[in-house]
Amino acid sequence: KFLLSGRGRSLQELSHQLHHPAGAVRLSAVRGLSSIIEETSSDVLVTNLSLLLPVISKCACVDEEENIRNTGLTALQLLIRRTINDDTDVETVAIENRKKLWNSFVPLITAYVTSALHSLDRSTRLDGSRAVDIMSRSLTLGKDIIANMLPAYSTLLQDYCQYGNSTNSEKKDQNRKSNKRMILLQALVSLLQSVKQEASYKDEIRDPDLIINESSSSSTVHGLILLTPKQERTTYLLSTLTAATIKDYGKVLMESYLTVKNNNDVLSESNLTNLLSKLRDIFVEILERRERQLKNSDLEELSLLIQSIHLLWKNFLQLSSLITTGSNVLKQLWNIMRDSIPIPANSNQDEIATTVNGFLCLAVMDIGSSLNNDQKWTTSVLDYLIPRLDASDFHAASTTMNVITGLLMNNTTPPTEDTRDAALNQIAEVYFSSSFIDINISRSAGARKAVYIATHILQEQYGVWQQEEKYIPGMIRHLFDYLLSYKNDFLPDSVRIVETLLHCVHRILLPSSDNHAELIRSLQATLRQGLDPLFDGKNKRECCIFQLYPTSLQHKIICLIVALQSPSDKLVQSLTKLSLSNGGIPKSISKFIVEAMHLTRRTIPMQRYLVFIMTSIGVPNKKMDDTLILTNLDLEVRRASRALRRCGSAKVLPMIQGVLSSWSKSLIKTFNDDDDKNDKYLLIRFRAALLIIAVLSHDLAEQDLYHVVPELCHTLIKCCIAFFTYCSWDNNGNNDGRSELFSMFERPMIALFRAQPQFLKALVKEIANTLEKDDADSRKILTAVHEIIQHFDLPGAIRAHGADWMKAVQTIVSSFSNGPNMHLAQVLLTSLQLVIGDDENDDK
Repeated sequence: KFLLSGRGRSLQELSHQLHHPAGAVRLSAVRGLSSIIEETSSDVLVTNLSLLLPVISKCACVDEEENIRNTGLTALQLLIRRTINDDTDVETVAIENRKKLWNSFVPLITAYVTSALHSLDRSTRLDGSRAVDIMSRSLTLGKDIIANMLPAYSTLLQDYCQYGNSTNSEKKDQNRKSNKRMILLQALVSLLQSVKQEASYKDEIRDPDLIINESSSSSTVHGLILLTPKQERTTYLLSTLTAATIKDYGKVLMESYLTVKNNNDVLSESNLTNLLSKLRDIFVEILERRERQLKNSDLEELSLLIQSIHLLWKNFLQLSSLITTGSNVLKQLWNIMRDSIPIPANSNQDEIATTVNGFLCLAVMDIGSSLNNDQKWTTSVLDYLIPRLDASDFHAASTTMNVITGLLMNNTTPPTEDTRDAALNQIAEVYFSSSFIDINISRSAGARKAVYIATHILQEQYGVWQQEEKYIPGMIRHLFDYLLSYKNDFLPDSVRIVETLLHCVHRILLPSSDNHAELIRSLQATLRQGLDPLFDGKNKRECCIFQLYPTSLQHKIICLIVALQSPSDKLVQSLTKLSLSNGGIPKSISKFIVEAMHLTRRTIPMQRYLVFIMTSIGVPNKKMDDTLILTNLDLEVRRASRALRRCGSAKVLPMIQGVLSSWSKSLIKTFNDDDDKNDKYLLIRFRAALLIIAVLSHDLAEQDLYHVVPELCHTLIKCCIAFFTYCSWDNNGNNDGRSELFSMFERPMIALFRAQPQFLKALVKEIANTLEKDDADSRKILTAVHEIIQHFDLPGAIRAHGADWMKAVQTIVSSFSNGPNMHLAQVLLTSLQLVIGDDENDDK
């Protein structure tokens, strides 16, 4: 009820009219089908494909009238466009599902098309070829279906071959034949271009089963069922088709379909040879017109002809036994094509002639690599192509670079050394010169082929290049330009470029004392400069190119930085930002950056390296969210401490004490400000400084921290006292309850106190001299000291300066002789006497 033409006729009525003996009635019916396709929504058309396709395929391929077939072909093309190619409102997934549904009908359409291709009527055969062109452009055709269609083209091409001299009266007929032959060649190219690998083809389309239900009524058949692929079988009932209609096409379809399905060897050697001989004859016929100047139509026909030969070779000939048996037709055709390079043309035909010659060289290269091992033809093809390489002509350059790449990389028929060097020098001049900056050219297919050649040549190079290899410096110098232009596109090409540059640094750009020394240093400097833009984002919100790469490629780029050494200030700053916890890269790469910078530390100023290490920790410089965890930066601090220890703790501490002091001083400034005592970013900064000092103090051995960094020690002592006031202890004053904050800082503090007893003594003396008020803060400080005295790791450090400890604690007791903290001070003294008393008992 949804399929009605503009005049209100249903699909059932139109299908009946298609069997009318009068051509005018059938033509009207086909036009009605076109009207239905134009006026019906695409969803309804997709649902009713099984109703539309049989009737449209019949009138488009096997009707007796040419105008009806032409109208049917237009309707078939319109149906494909409406349901697959022209519905912008449908999602991509839905479009793919529609294509798979269409592919289920390929054998049915193929049966009609194959019947048309083998018709006794020449015009019907030509229309069958038009149907082949329509199918090949939009539908998935298996190799077996294509092989079933190809033999018919021997007859089709024979229909429109022209031989010998023609009279004036025959020239018009020859032009008409040439135009129709163009239709055949275009369909042949489309057919060969649609060849898919058998594995992927079988996954996408499976042979549907046509089942006729014998219990259906005699007047109307409801039982013709098409089963769709992948086990999701959807039933389409051809309810509007009569039994007579089924009888007309059902048997023919089944027989033709089974022929396609079961005949796996339909494209025999004799069929291939016949088709090749026809293509050869047409090629010779067109070449004979060179004496009176080829027309544009001749060049277009040559282009299609060469593409047909090349695709036939790639998809069928190179896999057949014609190569091993040495087919004379194939050798003759290849010799003719080789000798015809270049195809001549006048100045107005340069563009199309360049395209034709490019296709010709590409076909000669592919076929010749298997048929002829002579070096001469390779050299002659390169001699023609090299002067004509133009990067600005994208299409021609792509074809030319395909041929040059194939010839240079072919080990079977390699060119001579002189020709090879000439080709590489020309590629370097076109694609690797100092004037080459165009990003559009760098991303073209021809330029990517040039990059492939350059990386292949450079990876084979070991040691200093020879004098005639002038192309090598230019290739090395400009590979980074391509890497930057690719961004995160063409990742395989980017990986190959980085791997090649690593090879160049390790194997080519080696220290030298000859004439290449200055050039090598210049190339190394160029590569270092090329690294900077990879890490340079235009603004803070935009990612740099390095961040867009996968982890494996990021790893290789960091290795390149290490190999080149001496990174620039700008690059170090960029790496510093990336190494932060919020740098936008995986933690493994952040860690690898720190390790890499350690390997380059001898090639950059020490101060710059230390700035990198300290900044890479990510210590906050402003107030942060109070929900942060104090131990967030422990991993980064541990990594930085390891790097600092490798440089020598005694050497590094004086150089970074300013940074450590600044991280800690903020805690002192807010000592009396109750509003800021909950700012966790202050504690995070202090914790980072404390961890680093604790780690580095262990390497000082006999040296006293006070003698190495006295100012830092004074600051740290004040910070420790201020920190004690941040800790919340229990209200009763006994030590059964512990401070959660103190516990989080206890381990680095104890490590520092144990390694530096002198520092711990100075801390207690400072507490004794500064405590004046008998208030809550003083109570917190005394409780913290009591925790330190009782810690099981510190008796040795306390006993080392026992007298000073006793004097300081006695001063504290005297300060709080009459006050709330008197009892806590007495407990502190008793605990100290127990620690020192144990030492005295040991001495006795």
